[in-house]
Amino acid sequence: MGESIGAIISIAVPCTLIYWVYHTGKVYDDFKANGIETVAAITHIKQLSSSCSGSPKCVFTLAFTTRDGVEITTTLTQVVAVVALMRLERERKVAIYYKKATPQRVWLIIDEDAPQD
Repeated sequence: MGESIGAIISIAVPCTLIYWVYHTGKVYDDFKANGIETVAAITHIKQLSSSCSGSPKCVFTLAFTTRDGVEITTTLTQVVAVVALMRLERERKVAIYYKKATPQRVWLIIDEDAPQD
């Protein structure tokens, strides 16, 4: 019985990890292909915890205007690198993707090459 549980766990954990990586990539690709890129103002950052690697998990409150002129304020929880967090705290803006149908759901573009209007 114990060996069966161990075998199930040794199969389930890698499969779950593979699915998670695939799903995250698929969501990112969907935002990039079908989303609208803009720059959001960071109105508040709250650090919740740190990941195993020491990167902080933060809640970002973002404000931006859609192409239709609608003001959106939303929150997003994400783990970010310490260097990126320092830049975001200093600049208080970040490039994002949002979808026209659900502008409250956003994808942060945290990259050194990201456009910062």
